[in-house]
Amino acid sequence: MWLIIGETRKSIAADISIIENLISALKANGWLLRKDIVWVKPDKPGERDDHILLFSKTEHFYYNAEVLPSDVLHINREAALPGYGFDPLPTQLIESCLLAGSQVGDTILDPFCGSGTVGFVTLKHERKFIGIELSSYYLEIAWKRLEELRELTPSVIVADEGAEIVTAVESIIPDTKTVSPSVMGSSIETAKSLTGEISISATQMLPAESKNSDSVKASVYDSKSGSLVYAMGTIGYDFGSEARKDSLVQDGRLAQEDSWNPLDPRQLLANFEAQPWESGSIIWTLNQEATPVYAIQPAGPYAPKGYEMLRQFLSEQLDEGVERVSIPGISIGSIKLQSGITVPRIVPTIRGMYSWSTTALIRSVLGEPPADNAARQDYEDRAEGIQNFLDRIYYELRNLGKTPQERAINYAATNAFQLAQVFQQAANENMQLDTIEVEKSPLCRPESECWDVKLAFFDPERQNQRARKVYRFTVDVSDEVPVTIGRLRSWSMF
Repeated sequence: MWLIIGETRKSIAADISIIENLISALKANGWLLRKDIVWVKPDKPGERDDHILLFSKTEHFYYNAEVLPSDVLHINREAALPGYGFDPLPTQLIESCLLAGSQVGDTILDPFCGSGTVGFVTLKHERKFIGIELSSYYLEIAWKRLEELRELTPSVIVADEGAEIVTAVESIIPDTKTVSPSVMGSSIETAKSLTGEISISATQMLPAESKNSDSVKASVYDSKSGSLVYAMGTIGYDFGSEARKDSLVQDGRLAQEDSWNPLDPRQLLANFEAQPWESGSIIWTLNQEATPVYAIQPAGPYAPKGYEMLRQFLSEQLDEGVERVSIPGISIGSIKLQSGITVPRIVPTIRGMYSWSTTALIRSVLGEPPADNAARQDYEDRAEGIQNFLDRIYYELRNLGKTPQERAINYAATNAFQLAQVFQQAANENMQLDTIEVEKSPLCRPESECWDVKLAFFDPERQNQRARKVYRFTVDVSDEVPVTIGRLRSWSMF
């Protein structure tokens, strides 16, 4: 097991104390210190040296002294990754440790994967690699870098019961496996279940509570390990704790003035524009009537795109009059907000995330109001019908988008193009919306779940003389993003 111990920026004495305490703690747990290598950075003469510690669990272990004959390494810092603005670990440093402590075909575990430099070097030298990373932002970077060498498959996601999501990226492992939600254990144990032997073990690095089988759960992001959600609301954010907010203030000084306020959403967005990787540092929320009902946490290889869209939605709410957003996805676990309340966590499905204002939505369907007075009256009648329907969905029938019925009706509210056809026909017949119902469809495709959305209209001038008109369209809610199937149907009834 290799550990790289960086400086604390407090004092040399503090660094020495940390290293000594760490060594003592690991020895007490059965680890043997084999090497204490000093990393000197010739290009950073004012920076204190780091220590690279090698531990083993047994007296006999593999070590190639020809690769690391000295206890002092002189290696420059790596140049910043293009477009990201931070320095990864030097590949030369990782290569030295990797080649000295492992052989071709060994499996290397990096429990703090970061931007994937260890994985990149590992695959380059024909080893197998498992990386575990808390930050979706850094996971995306690692993913892109590793894809340069080999196509990866995101097979396992390990989620603890706190606010964070730990993503284990498995690569180059024959007969790719997934871990079911019933499998319990630490992330290290999960990695072992995937690969068998692990040449670099870090079990003793876990805090005691992490070894409890109830503290970490392995799951796959699909409907079998979580529940489908299609919710609507507005975007907000939360810090989770005062410490996180203060940390953001401190980090933001690199991009903004010495004094800035993350409670001001415009200032927060300006900070994220300069430092987009900070977008995952806050808890993004979906609000209804100013009350958080979900925490939104993008994950997987396209997580940065998800955070980009959340920033865009918040900006549009502030400056462009956006009234609603749709957030489909999987609800897995929960997150505690700074207020102390706990809300469900959504891992969003990006392809179904939309933002809109009612006026813009109507105009996107009906086009711009015509200049002709007669045509304009017809336009306004149809617009009023759509407006009435949307308002009832937003306020009278507002919901959390969890049950199949709720997801069907919420999707209907965003599928304005289908609605336009309904309200155009109703307006032509001088009818207005009466009731909105959702019922299980008697017919559906195999392995799907279909619900019928029924809109009943009446003639306000001849309520007792004229039959009501019912329009029905079917929504398949078996996927994260629902879809309408079949054609629009209508009939009259008294």
